[in-house]
Amino acid sequence: QVAPNKYFFQASIQQTVLYPLTADKRLVLSGWYNIGMSPGVGKSVLPMDRRYYAGGVGTVRGFGSQMAGPLSSAGKPLGGNSMMAFGTELIYHLNQDLSVIGFVDAGSTYSSNYPNFAHRLFVGIGGGVKYKTAIGDIHVDVAFPVNRRPEDQKAQIYFGIDQPF
Repeated sequence: QVAPNKYFFQASIQQTVLYPLTADKRLVLSGWYNIGMSPGVGKSVLPMDRRYYAGGVGTVRGFGSQMAGPLSSAGKPLGGNSMMAFGTELIYHLNQDLSVIGFVDAGSTYSSNYPNFAHRLFVGIGGGVKYKTAIGDIHVDVAFPVNRRPEDQKAQIYFGIDQPF
């Protein structure tokens, strides 16, 4: 086994775009992407805690944390030298504090230094609610893996509090 390289470079790019679909901005379309890469790593191996993982909140909902990517023979996530995830949400604001959301997420991790678009993407669909409070947005999402493997659960439930700033 190759020892982890002492020096390596990683880069991540993230962006979210919101587009109001109605004049009153109650219906909003959101799109996002998150790309991570490790240029120049070569044949060395990244330390396990520096590898990219996909699956769960912030990447591909519908799959367990770190599970949207290749797995070991024991069913454990391998992570990768690169990662790509993207998604879209349709958000309907019921009032100033309460919103309902429908979403589709997709992504994976890759052993190559850059995402390889020829490999399988893991896709999840679902919906949720978000409630604004003084301490942050409280949200609950339920998501389902579209291309479920035997190691994946039929559904995932996510709870969270986002910071208000």
